[in-house]
Amino acid sequence: MGRGAASARCYVGSPAGNLPYLWIFLALFGVLVFTLWRSRRAWAQERRLAQMQLDLVSNITHEFNTPLTHISLALDTLRRPDQHAQHAHMMEVIGEENERMQANVKKVMSVSLLDQEALPLELELHDVHELLHATLRSLRPALDREAVAVTCTFDATDPWVLVDATYLTNVFHSLLDNAIRYGRAPRQVNIATRDTSSGLRITIADNGPGIPVSEQPLVFNKFFRGTNGREASVKGTGIGLYFARKVVMAHHGTITLNASPLGGVEVELVLPKPEHG
Repeated sequence: MGRGAASARCYVGSPAGNLPYLWIFLALFGVLVFTLWRSRRAWAQERRLAQMQLDLVSNITHEFNTPLTHISLALDTLRRPDQHAQHAHMMEVIGEENERMQANVKKVMSVSLLDQEALPLELELHDVHELLHATLRSLRPALDREAVAVTCTFDATDPWVLVDATYLTNVFHSLLDNAIRYGRAPRQVNIATRDTSSGLRITIADNGPGIPVSEQPLVFNKFFRGTNGREASVKGTGIGLYFARKVVMAHHGTITLNASPLGGVEVELVLPKPEHG
């Protein structure tokens, strides 16, 4: 009996002795759950990226197809002998749409360049008021076509800044193009400047549908397009505000979104003033 009892005691394990196995099991289970969660998250991100890429291709196709269609129609009109009176207007259309295609090409090609840490800026002193006027002149056909009422309030007494004129003009063009496309009839755009302690403040405001507060932190992300733009069937690449933010930051400035006094969005840029002396 004594030997059997001793043998029985050898096969009875204590609860404390099983704890290491329980911890190992829990650790392995935790690793498995974490791996599954990471895999699901990575799959969701890849799916979202794939959808963004499909949307980008679709939008870029539209962005290029529209001006090409307009140019084709204008050329057809020019070929008709009974449309001589329309020649000047059709040439204007061709020039406008050609510039639009070139702007789209530059915008798409700039994405890879913007991902670099530093943009190759060619800095020179420029009058921001002159750059804004030049941008408005280039957009005049589109402004007239959409019957956009533009109000300029240039209160800045010292509008000179050290900037790359090409990049900054492209930013103005992109922001004004957004204001035209997203505005609601009768379309209105307000452009204003003023001197501040932080630098030269430039605002471009529209009377569009605005941007939901929940989406405002995302609008400067590459390829992001807001709900209102998609619902309004306004085509775009999702690059414009990303491009603007990169360029403004490269100039050591800031860009933010505010509620527009017109009911839409107001984009505010602040560019540092050059040191005098």
